[in-house]
Amino acid sequence: MADHLDEKDFEKVSKAIDVSVDEIEIPKSLEPEAIKETLKNVRVKKSNRRKWELAAAAAAVVIVGVGGANARRLSLSEDPAVEKPVALVQTEHTQADDVRTTEAAEEDFVRLDCVGEYHLAKSYEEYEAALPVNDMVYGDAAVFDTGALAESEVKMESAASDRLASDGAEQNSAVKDLSDKQYSTTNTQVAGVDESDYAKNDGDFLYIQDGKKIHVIDVRGEKMEELAVFCPELKENSQIQDIYLDENNLYLIVQEWEDSLEQVGDDRAMVDMDYKYPYYFNRDTSMVLLTYDLSDATDIRQIGRVDQDGSYYDSRKVGDYIYLLSRKDAYRYVPLIDDEKETKKVDGLIPCENGQEAVVDNSDLIPCVNGEKVAVDSIYLRDDANNQLIISSVNVKEPGKSVDQMVVLDSYASLYMSTDAIYLYENDYEWKEQSSEEKSYTKITKFSYKDGRMNGVGATKIRGTINDVFAISEANGVLCVLTTDWMGEETHNQLYLLDEKLDKLGELVDFAPGEEIYAARYIGDIAYFITYHNTDPLFAVDISDPTKPTFLGQIEISGFSDYLHPFGENELLGIGYETDPETTEREGVKLVMFDLTDPTDLKVKDTVVLKGTYSSATDLYKSVFVDTNKNLVGFDVNDWSMGDDPTSYHVYEWDGEKFREKMSQTLEQCCDIGKTRGLYAGDDFYLIYDKGDNWQIRQFDMKKGFAPVKALELTSK
Repeated sequence: MADHLDEKDFEKVSKAIDVSVDEIEIPKSLEPEAIKETLKNVRVKKSNRRKWELAAAAAAVVIVGVGGANARRLSLSEDPAVEKPVALVQTEHTQADDVRTTEAAEEDFVRLDCVGEYHLAKSYEEYEAALPVNDMVYGDAAVFDTGALAESEVKMESAASDRLASDGAEQNSAVKDLSDKQYSTTNTQVAGVDESDYAKNDGDFLYIQDGKKIHVIDVRGEKMEELAVFCPELKENSQIQDIYLDENNLYLIVQEWEDSLEQVGDDRAMVDMDYKYPYYFNRDTSMVLLTYDLSDATDIRQIGRVDQDGSYYDSRKVGDYIYLLSRKDAYRYVPLIDDEKETKKVDGLIPCENGQEAVVDNSDLIPCVNGEKVAVDSIYLRDDANNQLIISSVNVKEPGKSVDQMVVLDSYASLYMSTDAIYLYENDYEWKEQSSEEKSYTKITKFSYKDGRMNGVGATKIRGTINDVFAISEANGVLCVLTTDWMGEETHNQLYLLDEKLDKLGELVDFAPGEEIYAARYIGDIAYFITYHNTDPLFAVDISDPTKPTFLGQIEISGFSDYLHPFGENELLGIGYETDPETTEREGVKLVMFDLTDPTDLKVKDTVVLKGTYSSATDLYKSVFVDTNKNLVGFDVNDWSMGDDPTSYHVYEWDGEKFREKMSQTLEQCCDIGKTRGLYAGDDFYLIYDKGDNWQIRQFDMKKGFAPVKALELTSK
């Protein structure tokens, strides 16, 4: 912020802000709650969920004991007589756990110079020059004249929004052993690649975040009680986004932001503006990873902090490494000059009344990790990008350090992460003059990762666009990709098989004309996928020889499946919608089990249709509960004809031939259907859902036919 405002001017500026804000009539569609509701309901074909631009940072922690006693790791003593609060401990950082350091690159590590359209920056100047230009009309700013306080006019423009974050799932509710107890975990896109969520489970305790604190729920034995409320001391402008849990550590992914009033200059002539003092609001966002040691509930300590610029986009945890992804506005600013009524851009200069020239400083656009600028030789550039994707890695054994950092200047690419590679893919369109048609393509760029180190590998461009997060999958060094291509008024579909460098091995093109791919799964040497127009064909393709993919069989049923999940041997579960074959109008939420015993002769074993028009299972794979060991599937259903409480949750058991309903519960006052979670620990099933002002957890005894045991309403958000 400019440092030459005297106290009188500062008071004027403050009053101007207050008056301007009071006078602005914000459209209801742009109010925070309306935007949140829109983001919840917008369906982006199983690809991306908006990571709300909220934020957080933490230093101290508070633990408020609610019930139970304390001993090992929040698996406290069973002595019911101990009712004292858990101790508050905030340790001072030492050199060993310095939270503001970045690990130096290994001497023998050399990043690949060129990856497809990308190349490493040679200098920060080249990097800044590669950023797209935004006229200096102050993005998400308010510009006003401090000389006319009573009639202050504020102009606001929304900043470029982040692309919705990719969602997907593959091995839901993997079972781990904790002593003699089994429990479910987060449904993920790829086995072995963990994903954050708002609720985590270790078999003894449930950890649920509500934006500002963590609720610890004791589920040992037959009891269910709120044991503690873990309150990291976050900044006012901050919010917990998601959490990870492993062994004795809890990891909080936090978004924090800081708003400030910036002055462009008090004597600079602005084009087509009469403002004497131009100011604008600036928002700086940071993504933060906070690590807490839970080995002793009486001595909970923050042991690490890593922060990086940008808004939270996504994250993954593989082994001992957490990979953090954030996005930052990539636009640089240049001023405007009025030259004989023609507006021109002059890079780096602003005309002043005194004849001097002022320089626009774009240096803060260079992303930082732990307060240090990302090295220039870790920044990948390309010509047509408009956003910065910042990726860093953290070794959980050294949670205060960043192992590696990389910046990719892209155009809001989506993410697929296998067990050894990061794939960024984004849509691309080309206009064909000869046919007067627009062709759709997908650009894929591959980066390897190992022990936290990331490097470029290769890139490719294929026909069509990816509609389902499970349509892209890597196994045994082969990347399989299913796309849908619009050709005029008709659609065509493709299957591509690519090698480790993303060179094409084999393909199937132009199949299922007039339909588009809705869901996919790759199981062993066979690709299964759903296309849809008026009916729902399930296709099976042999990909055992990636150079010669071959159709094996298909089956058509009414409606369509939007989510597919491998279910035991030779079975594939589908969740989607029943539709009218003539009108395609939805008639209910559909559960179907496909028989894969003979891929050349696919069959349907059983189908169940529930009254309702929507299930978050079709968009948000983390909301689906599937356990093939217990033969259970759980999901939510929305039926707006039910009035004030349209949301219900259902658990079905698969007996090998038929679906049998085990539990059906109406969720009163359910606020966000996408946050509904079903999970289990031992013999008990727990249903968690958001009631707006608080969370509710319901406990059911699975051995007694899902008989209700207890309901727990958590402390207010």
